[in-house]
Amino acid sequence: MNASERPKPLFGSTGGSHPLARFTDQRETYGPLVVEQLVRNLVQLKIVVDLGAGSGRDLEIVRRRHPRAKLVAVEVGTAYAHAL
Repeated sequence: MNASERPKPLFGSTGGSHPLARFTDQRETYGPLVVEQLVRNLVQLKIVVDLGAGSGRDLEIVRRRHPRAKLVAVEVGTAYAHAL
């Protein structure tokens, strides 16, 4: 298989390999601080569904603020899915 036949990596899947990655916090992929701010201002969450839950980090943020909410993680990446 030559380079033109190889599938392109999924957007974001190469993570810290980008030349500008050294200027960013790799743990801040799309904003756990934003998730924290969002759920802080919500009241009485009953159900939260995280599509593409990854490691479950965002649901853990929700759990701290809304311990009674039902959390649903949807993840197709087998490494993450088995860990959840």
